[in-house]
Amino acid sequence: MTIEAATISNMWEIAAIVELLERKGFCTKQDLYDIITEFRRRIPAPAFLRPPSLSRTCSPKRRTGSSTTFSNYSTSTA
Repeated sequence: MTIEAATISNMWEIAAIVELLERKGFCTKQDLYDIITEFRRRIPAPAFLRPPSLSRTCSPKRRTGSSTTFSNYSTSTA
């Protein structure tokens, strides 16, 4: 099973559990959103999931002397 397939499978399983909890009257979707927000505040995301710091800037290196060719693309319209 690929990572993508596993992720989608987990998503559907979680969606089914949420739907069941809501149908049975245990909680509302808003209750679950509130819990998720609380977890996100309490447990910080791993570094690779956090957006880059605004104080850290990176400038891409410029290429000089090379150009991109588009020989495989046609500019004419049919």
